[in-house]
Amino acid sequence: MPISKLKKTHALRVFSANPTPRLELSTIDAVRREMARLYRDAKCGNIPTADASRLAFILAQIGKLIETSALETRLSTLEKTYDQRA
Repeated sequence: MPISKLKKTHALRVFSANPTPRLELSTIDAVRREMARLYRDAKCGNIPTADASRLAFILAQIGKLIETSALETRLSTLEKTYDQRA
């Protein structure tokens, strides 16, 4: 419904959400710390366990990507070293 069509009894509300803090998740250790914080928050009842479970899954996927990227970099370095010796 366009704003012009709203009755005067309907007050418009503007909600401003607090910005989500930007998390440092570029290392396995950072992901581990965030997952531990998430666990503590769920254990204390600060967030629903279903939400914590979903977020933990995402963090685990981020951890796997970091690990895979590190292995890919190491493998690439080894291959270049091998090619230079051959």
